Amino acid sequence: MRTPGSRLPGPGVAIDLDDGFVTQGLGPDGVPVRYYHFDVQPDVPATVWRLVRSGTREAVPGQADVIDVIPGDPGYSDFWRTAWVEVPADFVPGSVTSAADITARGLAVTLDDSATSCPVVPPGSQAREGGAQLTTRWYRGQQVVCLDFGGAPLLLDDAGKVPTSGIFVSFRKNPGQPGGGPPSGFRTEAGSRQTHNVVMSVPGDLDYSPLWAVQIYDGAAFDQVHDEASARAAPVIAQGPLVNCPVVWVQPR
Repeated sequence: MRTPGSRLPGPGVAIDLDDGFVTQGLGPDGVPVRYYHFDVQPDVPATVWRLVRSGTREAVPGQADVIDVIPGDPGYSDFWRTAWVEVPADFVPGSVTSAADITARGLAVTLDDSATSCPVVPPGSQAREGGAQLTTRWYRGQQVVCLDFGGAPLLLDDAGKVPTSGIFVSFRKNPGQPGGGPPSGFRTEAGSRQTHNVVMSVPGDLDYSPLWAVQIYDGAAFDQVHDEASARAAPVIAQGPLVNCPVVWVQPR
């Protein structure tokens, strides 16, 4: 995302994600939706260690979760698979600040079968429209924050991967044309921020996932695309990557 002219602040500086990170698209039934776009992500989640009292799944008060990767590290993902770490009765909250501490103590660890989305961001960043909460975690002895969008955990598949949902998008210029694809920006209605990017699910749907498998359709079909059926009928000209784009608003009917 940090490319020439992107308007992003410097590394480590708080980001207002309501400025330049929100796209207005359409839901499967054609109702306008808005989502944050958080760039390309793998479908293999990273691990977040949560320290709990023996026999429970309740986090120890005063002990933040622990992670071992942040953006730029190999294996980083916005999606986190919880590893439950049982601690003894005499455990001192706040005394574990790294994954290495957990290993050194020989604590029992049980992996969950689901994942949650919580992108690590610079301190002070905000995403007001989504109502996300800044959550503190420990990373190798230092505190970092992530944006917790809440919602139901995502059940991992048999290979331990995050489920995906489909999204159909079009750009001002088709991929393959000079300056085409993402650098040209999403195609929008005249004088409006409304794209005809169509998501195949929204929060509350059984198959909803904020990890989208991108299908790029021919921009010439833009005016004909307005819901799931018309998006599936549009000519797909390229397969895009997997991207983390949590839907945070669906227009009430």
